[in-house]
Amino acid sequence: MKTFEERYTAWIDGQLTGDTLAAFERELAEKGDTPDLAQTRAGLSEFHTFFKTHSIAPQLENPDFFNHRILEQIRDTSPAPAGHRPWFTIPKLFWMGGFSTVTAIVLFLAVIPKKSESHSQSAYIAQVISARSADPRISATALKSHSAQEQKEISVVWLDGLDYVPANAQ
Repeated sequence: MKTFEERYTAWIDGQLTGDTLAAFERELAEKGDTPDLAQTRAGLSEFHTFFKTHSIAPQLENPDFFNHRILEQIRDTSPAPAGHRPWFTIPKLFWMGGFSTVTAIVLFLAVIPKKSESHSQSAYIAQVISARSADPRISATALKSHSAQEQKEISVVWLDGLDYVPANAQ
């Protein structure tokens, strides 16, 4: 059942018909204010007709932008669908961190070679990759030697073109 205000608005707009119109007009007659309501209805009906005929909606300069902004506001204020969850939940982050740690450990153990007991090396290791001199008269050559019997590697940098320095010179 509609409220009195809803039925009154429908009566003013002329939307009540048949039994509902007769019942509502009886209800208005019982209230005893029928002549005043009839005048109000006539005035509001006249205003309604005038408003419909003379009201012109303003033309929007950029209706696409207006629609876009309205849709953005609706999207921002509407709640997320029930099935939609963000991909970075706390449990997922925990499992991804654990998986990354295990992967790093496995790669570390697989890539870093293990120290073999048959090939022991000194604590001091150096590898000569390139040898050169700033003086064009001096040439530098890196030599590497491997002794299979003693299992040692020897690297030497040979410098050619240096001035002779006697052994006893200080």
